[in-house]
Amino acid sequence: MKQSIHFDYNDYNMDENQIATLKLLSELAKSEKSAKEEGWLSEEEADAIIKDL
Repeated sequence: MKQSIHFDYNDYNMDENQIATLKLLSELAKSEKSAKEEGWLSEEEADAIIKDL
């Protein structure tokens, strides 16, 4: 069962840095969940992806 939470930043009195921090933490949590479910990249795989950016 996939859970989704809608969070409207406008409902809270937050500055841009706070919003950016929440977005970053959300993306990091998604990445960690994905890595646990699909497997972590090796250091060499991660370096290759970064090199292509």
